[in-house]
Amino acid sequence: MPNYYDLSAESSVCDSEDDAFSNESDDDGTASAEGLASDHRCILHVDVDCFYCQCEVQDRQIPKDKPFAIGQKHIIVTSNYAARAMGVKKLQSRTAAYEACPQLLIIEGSDLERYRIHARKIYQVFRAACKRVHPEIAVRRGSMDEMMADLSVAISIDGDDRVDYSNDNVYIYGANGRESIALTEDQTGVCSKIVQEFQVRSLGPSEWSCSERLQRASHIALQIRREILQSTGFTTTMGVSVNPLLAKIASGLKKPATVNVLFPWRSQSLLASMPLRMIPGVGRTTVKALQHCLEKNAVSSQPNFWTCQDLLSVPKQDIVSCLEQVPLFKHSCEVQADIILQKCIGVDHSQIQDDEGGAPKALSVENSFRRGTLVRKDVLCAELEELYRRLSRLLHERREWSHSSRLAYPTTIKLTLRTVDEKLASKKRRPFVTRSKQSSFDGLAFMQLRDSAQQVAFLKRAALPLLHAFELKSDVIDITRASIATTGFQDLSARPKDSPTYFTQPCQSNMSTFIEQTEHGKSRSPRDALNGASTKMSIHEQASMFHNNKIDPSILSQLPPDVISELRQVKPKKRQRIDDYFKRL
Repeated sequence: MPNYYDLSAESSVCDSEDDAFSNESDDDGTASAEGLASDHRCILHVDVDCFYCQCEVQDRQIPKDKPFAIGQKHIIVTSNYAARAMGVKKLQSRTAAYEACPQLLIIEGSDLERYRIHARKIYQVFRAACKRVHPEIAVRRGSMDEMMADLSVAISIDGDDRVDYSNDNVYIYGANGRESIALTEDQTGVCSKIVQEFQVRSLGPSEWSCSERLQRASHIALQIRREILQSTGFTTTMGVSVNPLLAKIASGLKKPATVNVLFPWRSQSLLASMPLRMIPGVGRTTVKALQHCLEKNAVSSQPNFWTCQDLLSVPKQDIVSCLEQVPLFKHSCEVQADIILQKCIGVDHSQIQDDEGGAPKALSVENSFRRGTLVRKDVLCAELEELYRRLSRLLHERREWSHSSRLAYPTTIKLTLRTVDEKLASKKRRPFVTRSKQSSFDGLAFMQLRDSAQQVAFLKRAALPLLHAFELKSDVIDITRASIATTGFQDLSARPKDSPTYFTQPCQSNMSTFIEQTEHGKSRSPRDALNGASTKMSIHEQASMFHNNKIDPSILSQLPPDVISELRQVKPKKRQRIDDYFKRL
C-alpha cells in the first residue's frame, strides 16, 4: 500500500448544494481502475424507496401525492417525495418541517414493529427470488430497508446468447456522456454535487468482460425487482457493481424504482468527491480522530465536510497516528488505515456471506427521552414495562423466522442506560454517559411461556438485578435513553464441522451421548484417555469436569496423548456474573 494515493488520471468537480460546475474526463482507465475491472464479482445492493413512507401508504391508505413525513420524538427521520419537493429534509426539526410545508402530515414512527414486519416480508421475497435464479447465490440482509446478494455464480458470458440491454429501467452511469448527480450522507445530510463529462472510447478486454457481466446482472436485478413489487407492493432501487461498496453507491445514483449499473472505471471520480462519512466504517468518531491530519494536509473546496480525495492527500502514516487515538482501532490502526484508503479508491474485498434467512443475532428495543423528563426511578420502571412488552413480541416473531425454531432462544440479556453527567455539562455539548449491564438469561424457559403477562413478568425478573446494579440515586437521576437487548441465540451457534471451534463447542447432546455410551461400556472415558487407566471418579463427575473446561469429551478421547496432556493442564477461569452477585446478597 503506497503512502500517497493519486487520482489525477480522472478528475471531477464537487460543490455544495447551492451550485455545481462541470469538468471533462476522458474516462481512460487508470491502473487501479483496470484492477477493479478484473474483479469478476457481480454484487447486487437493494434499497427500498422511502421505506417507512411506503409502509404508511400501505397501512393507512395515504394518497401518494400527499406530503407526509415520519417523525420520531422531535425530528423528521424521513419523508415522501412530495414532502421533499416542498423542502422537508431528513433530521429536520418538526417546527422547521412545518415551516417548509404547512400542510405536512407527520406520522409518529417510534414503534418500529409494523416496519419490521414489512421488512421481513420484503427480505423473504427477495431471498426466494435470488435462490430461484441460482440456489448458490449468497443473500444477506442489512438494515430494515437494505439487502445484498452476490449474483456471480449466476452470471456467464460464454456462448452466443445475447442480451438486449435497451431498457428504460436500467440506468448505466456515464452512458449518456454527461452526468450530474448528488450524493447525500444520511447522518449529517451533507450533499456533494458532481458533474462529469465522459468521452466515448473502446474498452479493454477486462473492461469489456466486466461490462457484459454487470449488464447481465442488471437484467437479473430487474426480474427480482418485479417480483418484489408484485408480491409486496414495494418499489425498490437496485445497484449493480463489482463489490459491495460500489454496489451501494450505485443504488443511490438515481431513484426511485430503477436498476443502476456502476462500472468500476467510472467510479473513481464519484469516490473522490464523495463525503468521507459515506464510506462504510467511517463514522463520526473516526472522522473526528482524522480531523487533525485532514486539516494539516488536505486542500478541500468544501467548508462543511471532508471528501475521500481529502483523505487520499494525507500521508498514510499520519492517518495511522490519528487512528491510534480511537480505542477500537488501537491495535489494528495500520490495517484499518489500509482498509479505509482502499475503499476511498473503490477497492472492497469484503464478501457477501449468506445469512441463512436473516434471523438477527440480537434483538433490542429502546426509548429515548428529553433531558430532564425522566428523573424518577418509578417512572423509569414504568417505561421499562413497555420495553418488556415490545421485546416479548419481537422474540416470538424472530422464532417464526428462524430455520431452527426449537433453538431460537437467547441466553443473555442486557440493559443499557444513557444518563446525563452534570460534571460534563460545562465541557461537552452532549454530556451523556452510556453504561450497560448484562447477565445470563433462561431464554428456553421464556420461550415456553404462552401468556403475555407471564412473559413480561419473566423479563422484568431478569432485568431487575441489572437495574439495581446501576445503583441509581433518585435525587440525581436523569435518563435520556433506555434499551433492553437479548443476544446469544442458540440457533446461530451451530457451526459447520470443518470450523476450528466446532470440536471445542460444548453440546448437551454430545455430553449425554458420551455418558450413555460409557456407562454401557461402548467407549473409553476421557479420564482413561488421559491416564491410560481406569479411575475412581464416576462417569458423571468426569463429564462434568470436561464440560467445565468446554471440551467435548467424545472428541477429547480421540486426540493424541500429548495433546490431551496439554489440555489437561488448562484450568477454566471462574467468571463472576451479575446474577451470582445478587444470589450472594
